[in-house]
Amino acid sequence: MVEQPGRKLTPREQARREAFQALRERMRAQGYQEVDLMVDVVQANGMAVVVMLPFLVAAAVLFFAVNPVKELHIPLSGMVLWLLAFLMLMVLHEAIHGLTWGLMAPHGFKAIAFGVIWQMLTPYCTCTDGLKRWQYLLGGLMPTLILGFGLAGLATVQGSLWLFSLAEVMILGGGGDFLIMFKMLRHPQKSGAVYYDHPYECGLVVFEPANGDAPAA
Repeated sequence: MVEQPGRKLTPREQARREAFQALRERMRAQGYQEVDLMVDVVQANGMAVVVMLPFLVAAAVLFFAVNPVKELHIPLSGMVLWLLAFLMLMVLHEAIHGLTWGLMAPHGFKAIAFGVIWQMLTPYCTCTDGLKRWQYLLGGLMPTLILGFGLAGLATVQGSLWLFSLAEVMILGGGGDFLIMFKMLRHPQKSGAVYYDHPYECGLVVFEPANGDAPAA
């Protein structure tokens, strides 16, 4: 596991950690092997620009091709409003993770939990239920698809540079999610695999049948 050195877990995170350890033992006893697809949160934040740069450039090229900007002037009130909107969108990003996974998780929204890695000022959402590959992918990508690309499309149509700048930041903010999804997609898909989001760190753990077939319940 890739755990942040020196990080002190909250009581809820500690409880989720203990529950995950118990889950790991049950899955191993049932014939599953564990595959760690974690990423370091520092690496995730650092690689976000690299991973998302093509998307940022493509969105900017499209926006400015449709909406040439001759003069840039944003009043102080607009900057304050932008900051407030940015903070709200950060919260909404995690809420969309939770909403998407909660609609598909066996235990619904009871399986959804939120937290913050305070050392990196990084909020997160986690799902404690096992998911199918496509379900995990959809929940991981949905916030950036809506708040990043969707918002960029709306800003382009409306010709709003203010809104577009928010969209670009939201695309950049999805870099960690995309990095995890890329790592997940590079891992071969196996029949009967169950995908668990890590309860308090960045990434996921896949439990795969050791013999290639789903163990009997």
